[in-house]
Amino acid sequence: MKYVVIKKCYANEFVSVIADSEEEALLKAMDNDCKPLGNNLEFAGYQDRDAWGIELLEPPQTNETHK
Repeated sequence: MKYVVIKKCYANEFVSVIADSEEEALLKAMDNDCKPLGNNLEFAGYQDRDAWGIELLEPPQTNETHK
């Protein structure tokens, strides 16, 4: 049988914010009041394997015929 394993990970997204302080910049980023600095994410490590998913890619082959 073949499986697909979804290895969930963390990623860093870089955004631009106009703010008067670091705290204001964080709040604006949390509120999505920012502009993305590209469409790429930076890999930041895997989540625990308990969060990963496994899906059956193709069902098992059987030799039985349906009547």
